[in-house]
Amino acid sequence: MMKRLFPVVALAAALSTPALAGDFYVGADLGASQYEMDKLKLAIPPGSTIDKRDLSWSMFGGYSFNPYVAVEAGYRNFGEGSFKYQQMTGSVKSYSLSTAVRGSLPINDQVALTGHLGLSHTVSKLRVRVPELVDQRAKHDRVEGFYGVGARFAIDKQLAVRTDYSHYAKSRLNNLSAGLEYRF
Repeated sequence: MMKRLFPVVALAAALSTPALAGDFYVGADLGASQYEMDKLKLAIPPGSTIDKRDLSWSMFGGYSFNPYVAVEAGYRNFGEGSFKYQQMTGSVKSYSLSTAVRGSLPINDQVALTGHLGLSHTVSKLRVRVPELVDQRAKHDRVEGFYGVGARFAIDKQLAVRTDYSHYAKSRLNNLSAGLEYRF
């Protein structure tokens, strides 16, 4: 019994020390998403005009345990990817709810390199349309892993600018963003 209880007590004591006191934070960002349209399982006719990029945005919140490790949850809207071939049009719109572990490697008091690894519940809405003939819609929900890298620049103790690149493998999405983070 003591052998099982000791690691739990030791961990609780370590996390409660002032040196490891954490910070809650919230933030938002804007970015550019890119759909890998050629890798999606859509029957896109050869010769189609493809628009892979759109504006993305997100809101997030997290808890930083120390200068090196944080957990974060967020919502991201990826915007829309589309294609057009003669009268046929198609689009995919996606959003996600995610949670991740973020690691930081401080370079100095203001700059840190970051990385993140997490799980995302991603919803994609697909639509293919030919006027007066076809109007097909489908919705795909999936839980998938995502990962990325970035950097954080602290303006002061509470406000920081951060940039991130993330890749969502199953959804075939890439996202590059920049935003603000506020610590409490």
